[in-house]
Amino acid sequence: MSEQQDFLNIVAQHFVRYPWMQPQDLYKLTHQAAFGSGHLVGDKARAADSLKQEIAGLAHTSKIAESVVETIAPKARLVRVYLRPYLMNRGNPVELLDAFVRTANEYRGSFELFQADWEVVQVMAQREMFPFSLEETNTPMRQAIEIMQTHQLPEYPPFSHSDVYRSHYDPAYRVVAFDFLPASLATAVDR
Repeated sequence: MSEQQDFLNIVAQHFVRYPWMQPQDLYKLTHQAAFGSGHLVGDKARAADSLKQEIAGLAHTSKIAESVVETIAPKARLVRVYLRPYLMNRGNPVELLDAFVRTANEYRGSFELFQADWEVVQVMAQREMFPFSLEETNTPMRQAIEIMQTHQLPEYPPFSHSDVYRSHYDPAYRVVAFDFLPASLATAVDR
């Protein structure tokens, strides 16, 4: 199976699992699949504080059934590690933080990979596989993509999840490269 078909399957699975996904959430998935977390972590202590605060503010139950690990890139190159089930399964926050920081600082995606994945998304949109049209969407995400395509810029910015997605799913995760996962999680990923 090609990487494009693999990514198409990942996107389709996400729409089954998260039917309230909006264009912005689809873009975020595509961006994370290509670039990982989308930013360097220069201050590990600050990242640790952010993780501690997020853990402290988590509801003990999720609005949906969450997997510990969810593949977001073909061949499980990148995954989302969901905090609630990770912690409920006695996952070590320090190990997760280390994996997240290492991914943010060492994993390098590419503009070409993002473009190839976005082409998959566009084909899916043309086949009306989404409950919305990418062309009809006048969002900051769509405007940013058009500007970058017009000016041939080498980066696409990361975006947050949409308000709709956050209200329905209350996402709490970290993006981690498969190669940096804590050993206890590596067997949980379907490659």
